Parts: sequence; C-alpha cells; structure tokens
Amino acid sequence: MTDIHDKGGPRPTGQPRAFSSGMWVKLGGVALAFLFACAGTVPLLLSTWSYPDFSHGALVPLISGYLVWVERDRFKAIPVRPNYAGGIAVLVSGAVILMLGRIASANIVEEFSIIVMIPGLVLLLLGTRFLKALALPLAYLALMVPVLNPLIERVHWPFQLFSAQFATTALQTIGVPVYRKMQFLELPNVSLEVARECSGAKFMVSVIAIAVPLAYFTMKELWRKAALVALSVLIGLVTNGIRISLIGVWTY
Repeated sequence: MTDIHDKGGPRPTGQPRAFSSGMWVKLGGVALAFLFACAGTVPLLLSTWSYPDFSHGALVPLISGYLVWVERDRFKAIPVRPNYAGGIAVLVSGAVILMLGRIASANIVEEFSIIVMIPGLVLLLLGTRFLKALALPLAYLALMVPVLNPLIERVHWPFQLFSAQFATTALQTIGVPVYRKMQFLELPNVSLEVARECSGAKFMVSVIAIAVPLAYFTMKELWRKAALVALSVLIGLVTNGIRISLIGVWTY
C-alpha cells in the first residue's frame, strides 16, 4: 500500500495540491510582470483616492484582502488547476483596455484594466474554482476605482430633488416656513440651494463600500445581505436630507 504522505508518493485525483516552490516562482514572476505593466496606473489610483468623495478607495484592497484571509482555510481545500486559456484571454483583454486607456488618456479606463487583469491572474495561476471562490473579494475591488461614475452622474439631479423635498417637509413639520422651487429652498431670511455637490450621490459608493463587508460579516442569508446594502444607500440619502434640514434650521 502506497503512503500518499511520502514526498515521492502519488497523490489521488482531486486531492488539493500544495503550493510548491515552482508555483511560488511562477507567482512571483507573474506578479512582477503585472506590477511592471501597471506601474503607471498606481499613481492614478493614488490620485483618485486623494479626493474626499473617493478616499474610501484606499481601504478597498485591504478589506478585499481581509475577506480572503478569513476564508483561507476554505481556499486551502481547493485544488490548484490553472486555466491557461481563460487566464491568458482575460489578461490580454485587460492589457488591451490598459493600452486604450493610456492612448486616450482616460484614467478611469486605465484604472479599470487592473480590475480585469486580477481575475485573469487568478485563472491563469490557480484555476476556475479559485476564481469562483474569490468572486466576492475580486468584485469588491471594483469599488476602488470610479467605475460607477456614469451611474452617479445620472442620479445627481434626482438626489438633489429628493434631498430638497425631504428638507422642505422636515422644516415645515417643525414650524419653519419654507417654500421649495425645484432644488431651491426659500426661507424668510435666506435662499438655500441643494447644489449638485450636496446631492449625496458622490458618497453613495462610499456607503456601499462600507455596507458590503458589514453585510458579509453580520448576515447569513443572501437576501438579508442584499437588503442591508440597499438599505445603506437609502440611509445615506435620508441622512443627506437631514443634514440639509439642519442647515435650514441653523440659517433660519
């Protein structure tokens, strides 16, 4: 009877394969190539994270890494079966996006290429099962780049109107005379505008970035997790309305 624990003994089919020294060499080589290709993109990310409404981006990779860390025992049981064809295809797609972004000087496109190439690396080095197991941490990384900006641009105006209406109702409820005309609040002594920057839409991504790990660690059912994320967006919107209401009270 063969001892499967011997270094020279065969390993049964499907048995998780440990990271050998050769695998670590491959990981290191590919990581260096990835860092070399994306070296010019990292300063763009740091610049994006320096904006107050996107400062959460610096925490996203750390939280994603922590999501992987807490599930490390589960990942050890997954066999390493590299998907070379799929990994190369995804990496090439990410490289094309990277080049297009640099040619067009489109920072968002260039930053998004990193989000595409990282799953490609997982496919190439670890395989499809690892990619499925890492779906949440990898998808969460999308929040570190402004990929939702096109959506945010569309909701600025509805958010402005909602915040203005919320503040109007709140002020009238406590006896403060106010008249709303679109995004403008007319008080007896001052006129307030719920400006585009005050719509609360820019902080929606930050709220989602906080809500996702909170839902992951505190909720078990998928529908509860989704409900918590959706509720967090609503709470952020209502909080912005309360903030404008308090400004109205203070100015009055």
